[in-house]
Amino acid sequence: MAPERKSIEQQLAQARAKVQQLEARAASRKRKTDDRRKILIGVTVIAAMEKDDELREKVRGLLDAHLTKPLDREVVAEWLPRT
Repeated sequence: MAPERKSIEQQLAQARAKVQQLEARAASRKRKTDDRRKILIGVTVIAAMEKDDELREKVRGLLDAHLTKPLDREVVAEWLPRT
C-alpha cells in the first residue's frame, strides 16, 4: 500500500473514531439531562403532593396502575394506595 494511501486511511480511521467519541459524549449528555429532568419533575410533584390531597390521590392511582415490578413498587411504597 502506498504511504499516501495509508496516511489517508489513517486519517479516515481517526476521523471515524472522533465521530464515535463525539456521538458517545452527546448520548451521555442527553442521558444526564433526561435524568436531571426526571429528578426535577419528581421533586416538584412530591412537594406538591404533600400539600394537595387531590393531587396525591391522582398520583397514587397513576403509580398503582403503572408500576408492576415489585422492586419499583417497594421504592415508592409510601406513595401507593394503602390496601
